[in-house]
Amino acid sequence: IGGTSVSGTTLYAFDGATGDVLAWNDASVVYDGTTLPAPDRTISGNSLDQVKALGWGGMAMDPSNNRLFLVTASGKVARIDRIRTQSGALTSTNDIVLFTLGSSSERLSGGVFGQAAVDPSNGTLYVTETTDTDAHIWAVSNPGSISDGTTVPLIQVRATSGTDIKATGVAASQGSVYA
Repeated sequence: IGGTSVSGTTLYAFDGATGDVLAWNDASVVYDGTTLPAPDRTISGNSLDQVKALGWGGMAMDPSNNRLFLVTASGKVARIDRIRTQSGALTSTNDIVLFTLGSSSERLSGGVFGQAAVDPSNGTLYVTETTDTDAHIWAVSNPGSISDGTTVPLIQVRATSGTDIKATGVAASQGSVYA
């Protein structure tokens, strides 16, 4: 951590074996501990059971809107609203929503979804999709208004120059996207 403090910072982790989101209200107890302490909160539910196979880096926090996004390698997204206060089994679409990124015709052939990021200045969700030879970044504006069961159409940010176009990472801030 290099001399910075994590005291009072909430740490979220996803357990792919159970499909649960684990939350520690003070990351320093995890960082300073010799063994992993029990989480302060566990978030579960049938909807989370459908997103157990997250893409690499497929977890993104929207701190401005108090949401957590979980993105699977196959393009299914779970949005947990009011993440800072959620605990236990989520059953209501007021708490958790599942949506899908694009139809099969909009996706890359054999594409795998990976890292996700949220631009806190405007709430846009960005998600990488890659193959061995191609990549693009999905841009999902206003993901907090997407209804449960919706298929979101493709709006993409695309690299078109150079030979290294396999996007494996994405970051966003203040309206800029870095991939």
